[in-house]
Amino acid sequence: MFVEICRAIIQKVMQDKILLGLVALGFIAAFVAGSGHGIKEEPPVSAEQAEAIAKNGDGQNANGEKPDVTEENGEMLTPKLATEFVKWWMQGSMDFSPTTAHKSHIEAHKWMTSNAAGEFEKIFWSPDRSREILNGNVTMSFQPISVEPIAVNQDKSIVVAVKGILVSNGLHPNNPYPVKEQIETDYLVRRAAGGLRIAGLYNRILAEPAVASSY
Repeated sequence: MFVEICRAIIQKVMQDKILLGLVALGFIAAFVAGSGHGIKEEPPVSAEQAEAIAKNGDGQNANGEKPDVTEENGEMLTPKLATEFVKWWMQGSMDFSPTTAHKSHIEAHKWMTSNAAGEFEKIFWSPDRSREILNGNVTMSFQPISVEPIAVNQDKSIVVAVKGILVSNGLHPNNPYPVKEQIETDYLVRRAAGGLRIAGLYNRILAEPAVASSY
């Protein structure tokens, strides 16, 4: 009888330990799932909403009305919103048409910090390059391949990676063929008092051999 009682007590203790272990594992799993900084799925944010928030800071559209966006689903800076903002901003910043580029770049620079604007000009829109493009001596076009968020920083800023092909003709006088450059640029998007801003960028250019093209 004593042996059976001891066996029952030991079995009960082991069951309790297993139960406690399962409960502990549950808490650990919940903590790990809730503490990550990965990119999560979000409700869609239109380009119009991104532009409105970029320009007004509070999500108002041109009519002074707020889109259906709240702090919980998009008004605060999120990866989806940062991506749409970069897509909208690139329409002007990567405009190399001789008839519209000057005005487009002036507008695009309004949504950059001074440091980011200086870096962008050095890489994509230097005085020499802009002069040659506006005079028609050089032709350029940018063909985006992907625009996607890759990181959420602790200060709530978002890093958006842009990949694309920059096609130019006339930059190298001895080369009659268009030159294709594979562009990979990381843009740091941050919310400022007046809306969203490009606060920094890191660029990687891998030039491809010049080849005959149908452009």
